[in-house]
Amino acid sequence: MSTGGGFAVLTLVFTILGMFASESTPAMMRMEALDLFNSVSLVTLFDISSIVDGTSAYLWKFGILIAITIISFIIGITVFNKKDLPL
Repeated sequence: MSTGGGFAVLTLVFTILGMFASESTPAMMRMEALDLFNSVSLVTLFDISSIVDGTSAYLWKFGILIAITIISFIIGITVFNKKDLPL
């Protein structure tokens, strides 16, 4: 439980830090060193501009998100089944 929550918070923090390196941030506040966080965050796999433009460039990123979701569910189910719950 704490792993999933920690992963979600870490992704949110990476996304916020990556915003300081984006082109929409004013040049006075922009920090190019934080551009690394744009590459590490899962939110970057959700390509809104490609979806709005109607191109199919987002499909492979969406496939990666689906694969991560399936792998996470399999790991969660496996860990849950290994627990010795007194029922």
